[in-house]
Amino acid sequence: MDTKPEPKHKGVVLRARRRVKPKIAANADGNYGLVYNGGPVVECAYVYPIFLGTQWQDNESYVALAAQLQLFLSDYYSSSAVSMLRQYGFLAGAFIAAHFEGASSALDDAGLAQLVSTLHAEGIVPDDAANQGTSQSQHMALVFFDDTVGFSDPNIGTFGQGLYGYHSVNTGLRNLPFYYGAIASMDDASVAPDPGMAAVPQLDRICRVSTHELSEWVSDPFISDTLAPTGWYSQSWGEIGDICEGYYGNFQVSHPDGTVNTWAMQLIYSLADDAAGNTPCVASSQAGYVAPADKAIRSMELPAIAAAHRGRELLPAAYRDRGLLPLPPTYRVASGRLRRQLDVYRYGRHLMADFPHANVHPQIPELLREIADALDREKVMVGRDRRAPKAA
Repeated sequence: MDTKPEPKHKGVVLRARRRVKPKIAANADGNYGLVYNGGPVVECAYVYPIFLGTQWQDNESYVALAAQLQLFLSDYYSSSAVSMLRQYGFLAGAFIAAHFEGASSALDDAGLAQLVSTLHAEGIVPDDAANQGTSQSQHMALVFFDDTVGFSDPNIGTFGQGLYGYHSVNTGLRNLPFYYGAIASMDDASVAPDPGMAAVPQLDRICRVSTHELSEWVSDPFISDTLAPTGWYSQSWGEIGDICEGYYGNFQVSHPDGTVNTWAMQLIYSLADDAAGNTPCVASSQAGYVAPADKAIRSMELPAIAAAHRGRELLPAAYRDRGLLPLPPTYRVASGRLRRQLDVYRYGRHLMADFPHANVHPQIPELLREIADALDREKVMVGRDRRAPKAA
């Protein structure tokens, strides 16, 4: 890996990184100049795929592709592909729910940020909590474009002209920062000049770029075209996806029913493996968890760090293991957004999959409505005495 291929999916900030391995002496911190800059990283990731464009709903190929991408995201956060991210402060993530946004005019970064801001305002993507310190739980809208919606920005690039995806943060449109990524449709015509991408199916192309952007988001979420790097960043190479750009592999996930899904991915830079003299671009790693405050790579050797944070790792996995995620998708309609009745029905039947239909008590639907109403009123109830009334 003495030289690097030309970039195919550029980040928001290129910062004129060189294409030849920088002259950085080998040391315990690796060979590519990657350092932690003291800012937030994503410890717990909640991802919301947003399917932008009409083809995701009315084109048979894109409808099937959207279904595969949702399965890919669900598998990704339960796979070994995220294991190398623990050394950068990541613990766990989950695919929460898809949203189909429908038609859109061509966008630049400001237009995309405004669209995502609207999704937050409508509650499709929740806002993050404030004042979380360096280890944060964050929500991300990962926007998948079809080939009816263009993207072009003078500071970032143009989909179909060498740009396949990017991630960013917006600090001005809402009271709190929000995070988003964009992935091009990568249809055959747009990747024709790129033999490496043209040689694989469209699904594999999108999965490669998605793993690149998702790994960079959790390790350096606060990057933008106006902010200095605050997470894990190399002044010579960029983020952890940039260092290994152009190197690909795959990961597999086994399911209880015996099926095994194999997904394409971009290999990601592992500082721990590089420091140990091993291959730096990997599909998985045995590197342990490192909290952002424990910047030194040597902290990975301290088992107490992983033990201290082990409880928090269970939150997304617990939702997933109980069958609560992903939630039924939402769809843009003229009056706002809705869930399709069939999707809701299937979700409900999935939650009660162990109960034959005849054994579902007829009062359960009514009870579920009452539970939903009680949850909706929770904020109103805050501060009130919720104890049951005492018997007379």
